Amino acid sequence: MWPFTKKKEPEAPKEVKLECPTCKKVLEKYSRTRFKCPHCRNWVCFWEDRLVTQEEKNRFREERQKKYYEEYFRELLTKLGLTFEGFKERETKLTSSSEEPPKEEAVVMSLFNENILKTKDLRLMEQRYHEVARYLDVKGNDTFHLQKAAAHARLAALKQEKFKKVYILTNGNCDACKALDGKVMTIEEAKKMLPIPIREGCTNRGEGDKYSICACSYQGEADDEYIDRTL
Repeated sequence: MWPFTKKKEPEAPKEVKLECPTCKKVLEKYSRTRFKCPHCRNWVCFWEDRLVTQEEKNRFREERQKKYYEEYFRELLTKLGLTFEGFKERETKLTSSSEEPPKEEAVVMSLFNENILKTKDLRLMEQRYHEVARYLDVKGNDTFHLQKAAAHARLAALKQEKFKKVYILTNGNCDACKALDGKVMTIEEAKKMLPIPIREGCTNRGEGDKYSICACSYQGEADDEYIDRTL
């Protein structure tokens, strides 16, 4: 399921006008599935509270999906610290300097790469790297470099929070990751080796297996030394 697909809330049934949308002749009955008009033999479809042609239903569905995607996209830009207006402005700029219009994700990354460097909150930086990785993953792009960037931001945040050691958290069921589950190491060791994310074979996806992204994470190891440092 696409991340911008919304579940439509059920509404109270409305009275349906029993009229063929093509020939306009009265129908004695209708079906909520597609059926053929007994008079003109054209397809009749049920759409929300009325009967429409197959072409109209296809158009309405496309328009609704477009609307849902724009809502999702605006929300995504907000999570990335960007604006829709800024996106359109950058899209226009990139279009004027290229023979072909740029892909949506190219415009997003052009803005993201500038903005992420200005992000001072390391936890927010990690979150934004994950958000843009999910977005690009759904688009079919390789996001491993963004997953690694998110991991580095998390390790930096944990160091800032006075942790010196971390442990790896997995779901314990993934063959590629379970050998690392609970493994403790210093933050410096983790930054150097970066055992997670795992590029291939990780099945700890999270969020209903919607993304092909390793969902394992580093957690702060609250040992006695950490407790002493934070008292």
